[in-house]
This record gives sequence, structure tokens and C-alpha cells, in this order.
Amino acid sequence: MSQLSAGKEILSFCNKCKLTLAHTIVVMKNDKIPGKVTCNTCKSAHAYKDPAAAAAASKTAAKKREKKRDGRPQIPLAEFWQQSVTKARGPGRAYSPKTVFVVGDLLEHATFGTGVVDKIFDKTKMEVIFQDNIRTLMHSL
Repeated sequence: MSQLSAGKEILSFCNKCKLTLAHTIVVMKNDKIPGKVTCNTCKSAHAYKDPAAAAAASKTAAKKREKKRDGRPQIPLAEFWQQSVTKARGPGRAYSPKTVFVVGDLLEHATFGTGVVDKIFDKTKMEVIFQDNIRTLMHSL
């Protein structure tokens, strides 16, 4: 294996190009690790980024971006809505932003139809399960 030194080429991840490309070593950190490199494609100078470490970092970033589950059972929304409607208490009240709702209330919305209050976020926001989607609505204004 050849010794690394300033002026030699090495593979490094380039943030500007977003690829692992050939770079020229500008400064060495120590005998084995380059400190600063220049991309041979875009000519940008940056700290050396090991291509293996960059690939591992992108895999962990992809895992972090996976959608977090919200604790609800993973069933189709229409089925979950139907279960929520059967458990809901009282008759459906007409929705108005001025009306005060609590968790479990059944409401009738002019645009979205029948819904069930699932969560209260703060004094004025609530999450409502409708047949086609889960929406955040205002209440008790």
C-alpha cells in the first residue's frame, strides 16, 4: 500500500457534489489520515470525509427519517374511524370553532363529514378522525 501524503489522490465524500469522488490531499492530519482535500471535479476544498463513514452515516440518517408510529393500531383508517364512531359518546354535534369539545365527542363537519375527537393538543386545537383523513381543527375560541 502506498503512503498517503499531500498531493496524492484519495477517494472522499464531497458534500457539494454529494458523491464519493477522487480528491487531492492538501493537508495531512497525521501519517495515515488526510486533513483537508480538494475535489478534483468541483474544486471545492473541505475536510476529508471517509467514504465508508459517509455511507454508514447516510444509513443511520435514513433510519431516523422513518415515520414514527403514533401508538395507534396499524389498521386501515376507515376501519379505525368506524371503531371510533361506535365508541363515541353522545349524538353528533355540529362543528363550530367556538364549541368546546372533549376526547371521544362525535361531531358533524360541513365539509369533512362525521368525525370523532381523538386528542386535545391545547386549549384551542384538537385532532379529529374523519373517514378519509385525520385532521387538526380549532375549538373553544
